[in-house]
Amino acid sequence: MSTTQDDPDLGSVIEPHDTPHPDHRERAKAGPHPDDGELRRRTRLERDEVDADRRKSSS
Repeated sequence: MSTTQDDPDLGSVIEPHDTPHPDHRERAKAGPHPDDGELRRRTRLERDEVDADRRKSSS
């Protein structure tokens, strides 16, 4: 598969919302499941993105 300059690169397609964890050892100590507050935050972000995409496509 060849690429051209017109093809988008990964950085222009994906916008990360989560910040990387600064210490991998600390991350390993974290529980396997995010807490309820973190789940609500992630759900809100995803819903906002879907709503924004729907508004763009209906315009």
